Amino acid sequence: MEEAFVAHLLASPAAALVSNRIHWLQRPQASAVPAVTLTRVSGVHNYHHGGDSGLMESRVQVDAWAKTFAGAKEVSRAIVAHLTGATFEQGGIRFQGAFVDGERDTFEADVNPPLYRTTVDFMLWHT
Repeated sequence: MEEAFVAHLLASPAAALVSNRIHWLQRPQASAVPAVTLTRVSGVHNYHHGGDSGLMESRVQVDAWAKTFAGAKEVSRAIVAHLTGATFEQGGIRFQGAFVDGERDTFEADVNPPLYRTTVDFMLWHT
């Protein structure tokens, strides 16, 4: 799922804002911004009486990083617009829905340079 999700984001309009700077778990140290980091917070298998249905719900945290608040919001809004309600297939993985489940804004003062971060939690249904 992870590789397919990144490939889909890299083919989206949001990629024009971040180039190829979409990473799982952490940005490379001193890397350019704006950028996106992804964290799979949880994954829940769906079961029926015959066992695992093959459908999974994953909570993925999408963090948009930028030097300005406006820059972080621009990247975040582009990703939300592209993913909300989307169904698509990428790399053999069928994404059957992507839904926003929370948003928050933070300021990271302890990095050099200080960065703004907008976080959006998505619930992704995929097989």
